[in-house]
Amino acid sequence: MKKEEKQNEIKMAEPIAISNTPAEIDFSNIEIKQGDCFINSYRVAKKYPQVEIVEGLIIAIDIENGAKPMPHVWNKLGDIHFDVTKEKVWTGREELNETKDIKYFSVKFHSHTDFKNGDIFEFCFDTNENVEAIKEVINKKQK
Repeated sequence: MKKEEKQNEIKMAEPIAISNTPAEIDFSNIEIKQGDCFINSYRVAKKYPQVEIVEGLIIAIDIENGAKPMPHVWNKLGDIHFDVTKEKVWTGREELNETKDIKYFSVKFHSHTDFKNGDIFEFCFDTNENVEAIKEVINKKQK
């Protein structure tokens, strides 16, 4: 949905718990890169068709800089949400040592068949609006 299009009601993001990748999902031979959360999740879902792609947002809670919401994509198998980008790229990175916690909120679910190789992924209206709403709340509390 284009940004200029308006909806009557925004779908609220739902908090979820993130787990380690289930044992039956082997992503060791899948290229996982920083800044490519959608592609990372798409590659996992394409290799394992029973895995869904989850669109939503994370709130990174940083000791020095407070909380920062940002759109993000991860995967889901059954009731288990997991984030291969976090596991393979973020874990152990020195610049993330100050991150105290990451909270996940789901907005929309996709199948890998919703996309083709080379598709450019754009976050939906609801995801973007949830990020902006949380930014506003955080900014008000900091004043």
